[in-house]
Parts: sequence; structure tokens; C-alpha cells
Amino acid sequence: MAVVPYLYFNGNCEEAMTTYARVFGGEITGIMRMGDMPQDPPLPDDVSKMVMNMLYTMPDGTRIMASDNWQGTSATTSNISLTVEFDSVEETKTAYDALIEGADIQEPFGPQFWTEAFAAFKDRFNIRWQLTGPYKQM
Repeated sequence: MAVVPYLYFNGNCEEAMTTYARVFGGEITGIMRMGDMPQDPPLPDDVSKMVMNMLYTMPDGTRIMASDNWQGTSATTSNISLTVEFDSVEETKTAYDALIEGADIQEPFGPQFWTEAFAAFKDRFNIRWQLTGPYKQM
């Protein structure tokens, strides 16, 4: 069994997922467009090019799936945050720096009592993240 997050975007799914692949590594391992679905009548060109289903596989094998909501009604807030655990403070800071442009910062990058590096924010694609570095010894 595996839990696979499924993210929804308002027309910028491909941009968001390729950004995540660039920041975290891994690769886009599958993409289907809205226009790939049999439709009668055919979808308008702008909708046809949107992502119906996209699969991003992280270096450790974790999969994240995503789609554009062609009606443009995806939620802008959520009670779920994706957490990425890094092996070093430097890796954590690099990912943070790559994702904070246009982000809503809830907790700026820095040490916490449980970890050497932590940050919490909602990125410009409206996805909530928690980035954490090595945990401190208890």
C-alpha cells in the first residue's frame, strides 16, 4: 500500500510539477492532457492542452500525482501540508530558496527545538509545504 498525494491546480499544473522536479530531483514519469480524453464535441484548444493527469516520481520513489482543474475552482487553502525531510541543513535551505518566490511564509527558515532547519509556507502554486532538515537528538 502507498499513499500518493494528488494535487489540483488552476491551469498551471505542468509548471508547478516541473518546478518540483527541478527543486527536489526525480522526474515527470507520465502526463496525459485533457485533449487525450475522447470528447464529443472536442474540448476547446486552451482546455485541451491542460493536464488531465501528471505523475512526478521523486528520487526516493515517492510519487505525487496532479491535475489541472479546467474549471478553475481548485481550493487555495488546505488542511494538508506536504512535508519533505532532508539529510542536511544546506539541502533544506536550497529547496526553501527555490520555492519561496511568491510564497506565503507561515514559518521562516531556521532551527527549531526538534530540528536543525525548518520552514513552513504556501508556495505560489497554493501548495502548502513543510521543509525540515536533520532532527535533533532527543
